[in-house]
Amino acid sequence: MATRINKLSGMVSRAAVNWLASIVVVIAALALLSALAFWKYRQIQQAASMPPPPESPTAVSLAQVSMVTYRNATTSIGTVVAPQWIAISNELPGTVSFIREGNNQPIEPGELLLKLDTSVEEAQLAGARARLKIAESVWRRTSQMAETRAVTELELEESESQWQQAQAQVAELEATIGRKSFHAPFRGQLGIVDTHVGQYLPAGSTVTLLQSLDDFLLVDFMLPQSVAASVGVESEVSIAHHRSTWPARIVAKDAQADRQTRNVRYRARMEQPPDTLLPGDSVNVAIEYGPTISLPAVPSVAVRYSPQGAFVFIAERTAAGELRAQMRPVIPAAAVGSDVGLAQGAAVGDVVVAEGSFKLHDGALLADMTARFGPNGAPVEPNVEQVHGEKGN
Repeated sequence: MATRINKLSGMVSRAAVNWLASIVVVIAALALLSALAFWKYRQIQQAASMPPPPESPTAVSLAQVSMVTYRNATTSIGTVVAPQWIAISNELPGTVSFIREGNNQPIEPGELLLKLDTSVEEAQLAGARARLKIAESVWRRTSQMAETRAVTELELEESESQWQQAQAQVAELEATIGRKSFHAPFRGQLGIVDTHVGQYLPAGSTVTLLQSLDDFLLVDFMLPQSVAASVGVESEVSIAHHRSTWPARIVAKDAQADRQTRNVRYRARMEQPPDTLLPGDSVNVAIEYGPTISLPAVPSVAVRYSPQGAFVFIAERTAAGELRAQMRPVIPAAAVGSDVGLAQGAAVGDVVVAEGSFKLHDGALLADMTARFGPNGAPVEPNVEQVHGEKGN
């Protein structure tokens, strides 16, 4: 009995020890957590009591608003036209007996370009000339006899009529032969010829084109009616083709606008064109029109856009001596080279943020990184006061 009691007492003692050990562990863990929480709290309190870190400025480049002068401009697609050109075609049907090949060689005025077979007409012409000779001889003898009243007036009139009919027949055959030959009316250059000797050509068949060779070319283009009111004859234009430009002068303006597009047709004359420019080529035509306009301008990179409209950042010095960005709405009016003319929002002398404006917000602190160079070309340290000093000047 005593042994059993001793065993029970031992078991109770071990359980109590284990329970006490667990309590000690829990208390130690709670104490550690409390210490960690207190330490973290002290850190937060210390951080809250510390002053905020200094604001970092945003590196930007500044530019001064300047005045820009320009005129409104527009562009159009033009077509090069030869001063003179004709389509070589036959009025009468016939077989080709001669044709002048182009071979990129100049054609001189009066040179034979196309001839149809006229052997039948030439034979008929020979007979007509023989009849004309006889008719003329009869008329002359009849006229002499009419002076002595050996023939009647009717016989004289009949002989004169037959002579005139013979003349008309000869003229008709000569005209027919002439209409079967085509001579160059001006100096020019032939296009590609696909017709050959011996080929039969129906009336009105186009053989090729003859383009004149002159020291100038014409360019036809269209302008909208809103622009046409300010563009007239003698206005200067610029012709661009294959990255080259040439000046030209308007020499003609159509008397009416196109009924479908409402555009007005113009013709410009370009002196001394390059050999690479051919009739039918497409060119770009640029023209300035209207009065000269002066507007304050800023670099295009300075203008930002949002759903509320366009704006720029003005660099202004605060009372504390800091350079800060002030957002200002603007109204862009025109792009002039790399600048943008403003109809409203900025004045000449204002200093705006150019490069780096996309990084800013209203009131942002600025650091001017505008590149400046000394008299010897060496870079010098940026100076914001210099920019604002220029503004005052």
